[in-house]
Amino acid sequence: MTKLRSLYLGGTQVVGHVSSLASLGSLEELWLNHTRISEVRGLSTLTRLRTLDLDHTDVRNVEPLTRLVLLETLSLRWTNVATVAALAGLTNLRELDLSGSPVSDVSALSTLVSLRTLELGSTFVCDVSALATLVIGSDLQVHMTSV
Repeated sequence: MTKLRSLYLGGTQVVGHVSSLASLGSLEELWLNHTRISEVRGLSTLTRLRTLDLDHTDVRNVEPLTRLVLLETLSLRWTNVATVAALAGLTNLRELDLSGSPVSDVSALSTLVSLRTLELGSTFVCDVSALATLVIGSDLQVHMTSV
């Protein structure tokens, strides 16, 4: 399975952490949505990932994702992620969904020059002014409930 490029585990009984996936270094797409994982430490070795879906999981800490610099799509929808500063180095990120997470400050995302879609519905974000530089000359879309 070392040549595996896509893996869909959404809705399965995966629990806790995902360290068993660390050896799948050729993965480019990984869906772990609607699972019971809470730790993503094992994903830090999956440096070829371009798509990662962690929707509806118990994940809180995204720091282990800092090495995933090729990520283009990251979904953290309805997770327990409250801090996104660790995502600041993911400059290839084009789509980021934080809907329903307890995040309140997205200023660290101002470095994400490739970002085109940012979903912030049902979060605690009230100010997106730090993202103003991303909007100039781009087609950045920010979807949220209130600013």
